[in-house]
Amino acid sequence: MKKWHIFISVFLCLSAIHAQPQTWSEIHEGHLFLGNDSLKVVLVTSTEGDTLTAVMDSPDQYINDIPVTSIRFIGDTLRLEVASIGATFRGTVCGDTIRGKFRQYGRALPLTLKPTQERLIFRRPQEPRRPFPYQEIELTFSHKDGEPPTCGTLTLPPHKPYATIVLISGSGWQDRNESVCGHQPFLVLADSLTRCGYAVFRYDDAPVHRFNHLTTYDFAEQVGVIMDTLSRRPELQGLPLGLLGHSEGSMVAFIAGAAHQPDFIISLAGVGTSMREVLLYQTMTLGAESHWEEGLLRNSLLINDRIYRLIEKSKHPDKEKKEIKKFLQRYTADMTDAMRQQLHLTDIEINAICSTVTSDWFFAVMHLNISQYIRKIQCPVLVLNGDKDAQVDGVQNIHAIISQLPHPEQAHGQLLEGLNHLFQECETGHPDEYGKIEQTLSPLLLRTVAQWLEHLKK
Repeated sequence: MKKWHIFISVFLCLSAIHAQPQTWSEIHEGHLFLGNDSLKVVLVTSTEGDTLTAVMDSPDQYINDIPVTSIRFIGDTLRLEVASIGATFRGTVCGDTIRGKFRQYGRALPLTLKPTQERLIFRRPQEPRRPFPYQEIELTFSHKDGEPPTCGTLTLPPHKPYATIVLISGSGWQDRNESVCGHQPFLVLADSLTRCGYAVFRYDDAPVHRFNHLTTYDFAEQVGVIMDTLSRRPELQGLPLGLLGHSEGSMVAFIAGAAHQPDFIISLAGVGTSMREVLLYQTMTLGAESHWEEGLLRNSLLINDRIYRLIEKSKHPDKEKKEIKKFLQRYTADMTDAMRQQLHLTDIEINAICSTVTSDWFFAVMHLNISQYIRKIQCPVLVLNGDKDAQVDGVQNIHAIISQLPHPEQAHGQLLEGLNHLFQECETGHPDEYGKIEQTLSPLLLRTVAQWLEHLKK
């Protein structure tokens, strides 16, 4: 549940390749501004012979070395292209400064890049480095007619795998490594599991333009196709097949599991309650950690609870949108401008809220009764949550999941001490810490998962 990140899609995968020789400073930086928020952007260039290469950093998201698809000059104009996310930058070179526009999915933001000598490098010591002691196979296969194919990486141990495990990422667009704040949790997890003797498949979400129209049910349908496709591969035939879902990915695993009955399910930071309860918990914990005044926190909880209940009762997004807008306008009618700004309920923000909560995904997930799927799960289930998770209440959701399983005796739930929503060892659990922490996944998580899987083999 990564509602806290605003700009994460802007720089998920930008880099390199082509240009004309120019005299060029190595590092340039600038800021993208959207309302009161900004995102620092760093362009790092290097020349080898006649070839200019480039990477970009997003320091505010703790990301280094984002690869640029192409970089070239036409006269005094610099053009950067990022085909994988539909992003471009076109700027005019004025001395050592470049002024232009960054564009992505119909949005254009001014961006001025100026030379600098500073570049923050974020260490991620757990990320595995090639060569690996196992095989990597890039897979692409059809989902259904007219839909983008599923693209991912299958890792195979040197001996016959004990089982196949499909990794399912959380909310928001994710690549196969579940990249966030410069971390690649699924890369680290897949490496650990494969070294333990398991075949692991991790995959990219659909292209963003298509992903934005999909719901949790669509994600579960895709997992069903993945399970069917992998089970027919010669090297995986006859093996146990399990699903591992993180955050919303656990909900996807339970929905797909109810229909396709895998051999086991692993839920990481998973959800067994209503989405309204999850989102109100986020407001409470994140507001408290951010030291909101008591009145502001109380009002935020009241407003959000009212909005979520309106959505739950609504039968159609258009009607829901009108009801929410009417409620917010009535609620803020007697407020001063300062109060509305403090609560993020200006006219512009009210329209943005209405658009967000009436999206296909949000409408569907707010009406999703995950209990009806959990009750159909017949296989062993491992449920792990962190006790410092500020996005999903670990105690509440471990109990909710296990108590609703038809065979709770086959389940194991554990609250992992000192871990946040990403299963990092942390101080507060607040999302602001994610990128600051060097650790990608706690060894406690990796060890607990491996030990439970080992127990299943007996």
